[in-house]
Amino acid sequence: MSDSSLLGRLNLTELLATLDYDELLSDTKWNGIQDDDALGERLGGRGGEVLGALLGSALGALLGERVVEDALGRFLGGDDDE
Repeated sequence: MSDSSLLGRLNLTELLATLDYDELLSDTKWNGIQDDDALGERLGGRGGEVLGALLGSALGALLGERVVEDALGRFLGGDDDE
C-alpha cells in the first residue's frame, strides 16, 4: 500500500477532534497555553498589526504611485485633458 493511499484514508477532522491535547502538551512549554484567556487576543492583535501594516504599505504605494504619476504629468505638461 502506497503512502498516498494511506493518507487518503485518514479522516483528519476526526483525528484532530479526538486528540487529548492536555496529555499531548503535558510537560512541554505549551502546557496550559489554552488557559491563558488573553492569548487569543494577543495573537489576534499581533496578526492584525502585521496585516494592517502590509495592507497600509500596499495601499500607500498604490496611491503614491498614482498621485506622483498624475503630479509629474501635470508638472511636465503631459496631461492635456482640457
